[in-house]
Amino acid sequence: MDFTDVLFGLLIILIVLSVYVFMMRGVKKQRRLNRIWREFAESKGLKEQRASDGAILRFSGENRGMPFVLECTVTEGTPVRIGTLELSSGEETKIFSRMSVRLPEVPHGLRLYKETTWSKLGKAVGMQDITTGDLAFDRAFVVKGADPDAVNAFLSPFRRITLVGHAADLEGLGLEKGELVVVRRGQIDKGEELERLFSRLGSIAADLARS
Repeated sequence: MDFTDVLFGLLIILIVLSVYVFMMRGVKKQRRLNRIWREFAESKGLKEQRASDGAILRFSGENRGMPFVLECTVTEGTPVRIGTLELSSGEETKIFSRMSVRLPEVPHGLRLYKETTWSKLGKAVGMQDITTGDLAFDRAFVVKGADPDAVNAFLSPFRRITLVGHAADLEGLGLEKGELVVVRRGQIDKGEELERLFSRLGSIAADLARS
């Protein structure tokens, strides 16, 4: 075996070791994050559910007396909405944190999400489904639903004010499938942030439920 073969062998070993160390760091980080989520769930009386449909972790319970779900999910690319179209941007695997509270008496098919660059494009070409006539609200959110009259009846002035008041500084706020949701990129890595979002989402949901 000549010197070149030895160097090549050492290089392969170094590459394998580097990959192994990188993978182990990822495993340790995932375990640490999962432990943070489980400790938070235990403090709130949430029960861990069997993960499915791309979920890494899933917990369910109650928030302000309403059904609540906390989950960490994996998707291929980033979900993108353009009017009535649902697309995906990129092919990279990405992780999202999602909290949801089920609200009572939400009109069937109601979907509401914060306006983005893509949704502005949809609005510009006439793909906006429902407008409320409230300029501040209609600028902040894209609204869709099967029954515009039922949707507008549900989106009372108080509910619109409540949602607009939280739109600017609460990333990923929306309504879908009868649930008030907050979605964040990545797996939330601090128990304090989970606590803050849990408390705030519950407060908003309580306001929407009683109005």
